[in-house]
Amino acid sequence: MCMNFPDPEWASYTLGVLVCHICSGLHRNIPQISKVKSLLLDPWNSSELEFIDSIGNNAAKAKYEKIVPAFYYCPTYRDCL
Repeated sequence: MCMNFPDPEWASYTLGVLVCHICSGLHRNIPQISKVKSLLLDPWNSSELEFIDSIGNNAAKAKYEKIVPAFYYCPTYRDCL
């Protein structure tokens, strides 16, 4: 996952992770799973911020990548450059 991107400007407020601009576009294509907002441009309510703070990228990565089959390619932040 690109969740290790150095300076993310977007977040999935339904998954609780920070993502890069490129991956935010991908997340917009799966609105039944992930909804994104800009960290800089969109308004945030306290419950959304608390949820992101409670999950975070490391916990989400551990949760979601453990179920990815070994033969799948797992993207990294370098894929987003």
